[in-house]
Amino acid sequence: APDVYLFAARELGFQPEQCAVIEDSLMGIEAGKRGGFFTIGVATGGASLKELQESSYKPDSAYESF
Repeated sequence: APDVYLFAARELGFQPEQCAVIEDSLMGIEAGKRGGFFTIGVATGGASLKELQESSYKPDSAYESF
């Protein structure tokens, strides 16, 4: 559920399309995508780069690390 991301964007005065969600989990990426956010996947332990790139909710960008 994207509720926490939507709440944070609203509190900051932004629309989801003006924000980015940075996540290392497939569930986090899915929540960001469902909320209408630009998503960045980082393979830091939650999911591998391959898993991020092949998931049904692919992040807009994916990286091995930051």
